[in-house]
Amino acid sequence: MSTILGSGIPLQPLEILQSCILPGILEKDFFLNGAWNINKLKEALLDDTVLEQVLQISFYEPQPDCILWKPANNGLFNFNSAWEIIREEKQLSTLKALFWHPNIPKKMSFLSWRLHQHWLPVDSVLQSRNLSLASKCVCCNKVESLQHVFFSNTVAANIWISFVEDFGFSSVPITSIHQAFKSWSL
Repeated sequence: MSTILGSGIPLQPLEILQSCILPGILEKDFFLNGAWNINKLKEALLDDTVLEQVLQISFYEPQPDCILWKPANNGLFNFNSAWEIIREEKQLSTLKALFWHPNIPKKMSFLSWRLHQHWLPVDSVLQSRNLSLASKCVCCNKVESLQHVFFSNTVAANIWISFVEDFGFSSVPITSIHQAFKSWSL
């Protein structure tokens, strides 16, 4: 049998009391001047043993109702705790975790992330967003795309070769940002 907050008083008397309350009569009607209204309880309860058990239940002085926010430690609403309830936390992919590694400068993290998302304003990206441009790489007069600017033109390829040699990464030619981060994480 369940008890009220470890007090040893079985829940059954309260359940009987609640089942005996007629519609329109509130539980507060059983209290009078900070104590049980014994006459009202006797009217509602036929069993004296249940009445004795109900009378053993102590209660605090009536206080104005207040709303408590369970997720917060102090019971007060705050937006941080609300955000934690509604947000859907996703696991970072290994690649994205490398973008945002604490040892990588933020400007490089943003550049890598924008490159990965195709959000850098090179000609091919702008054209895919219906902006008409004459596309031309300043180094070799080929079409300016993310792949070309960062990996396949001769200047970028030489920079990647030098970078790989200087830092001792695998000698596999770097042809995409995904490949670069995967080879660096090994």
